[in-house]
Amino acid sequence: TCALPIYWTDVNQEQIMRINLETSKIDMVVSENVKTPDGLAIDWVHHHLYWTDTGLNHIEVATLDGDKRKVLIQDDLDEPRAIALDPNNAYIYWTDWGQSPKIERCGMNGKNRQVLISDDITWPNGLTIDYVGERLYWIDAKTHQIGSSKLDGTERQLILRGHTYLG
Repeated sequence: TCALPIYWTDVNQEQIMRINLETSKIDMVVSENVKTPDGLAIDWVHHHLYWTDTGLNHIEVATLDGDKRKVLIQDDLDEPRAIALDPNNAYIYWTDWGQSPKIERCGMNGKNRQVLISDDITWPNGLTIDYVGERLYWIDAKTHQIGSSKLDGTERQLILRGHTYLG
């Protein structure tokens, strides 16, 4: 079998890296014009790499080798953190820890941006998508809560508060 590479961000070295698991070769994928790469997501359908940069306050996309880079979102971002992709429906989702914490989404081309969650949220950190259930899940690192909503931000639910399951 062919092992896919593993990608990661290194905020100390200000770069995005990958390792080929078959050869153990490490490559620097993105190292220029990046300050604090944080959230990272792979579009496995179109073979693109998306990331948030909390230092430059933008969301960027590139090919998997780091070429053909494009800044998709740079306005009204304060502390973009986690990122998740839904390539089947062509959406990017991300969290923002800034002065107005929120979870947003836009098309994978950066268009049609909309705020999904902006109330009762402080430090939205982890973010993932349940593709079968068509739900978005996030963790709030400040309030120690796990929340969920439909992919359009409706039908919000609080799943866990502290260590108490609320299901």
